[in-house]
Amino acid sequence: MPKNEYVFRRGELASEMYFIIEGEAVVMDEDEIKTLAVLRKSNYFGEMGIMNGKPSLRSVQIQNLVIFNTDLYRKASRH
Repeated sequence: MPKNEYVFRRGELASEMYFIIEGEAVVMDEDEIKTLAVLRKSNYFGEMGIMNGKPSLRSVQIQNLVIFNTDLYRKASRH
């Protein structure tokens, strides 16, 4: 995903769990102004939306080009 693109925004439902293989993404506050966390290689996010089925409380935005692997979750959820 390219820089500045949102993976999902506050209030949206997360339908997948994302594993960062390369790059950085940031978790933004409610107003999408302040960075709360920087996610890098080996970090993951989106799991709470899958588990509780509730809208996201935070927005996640791409900081640098990011490569995701969502297949890890799909494989794990089959077992």
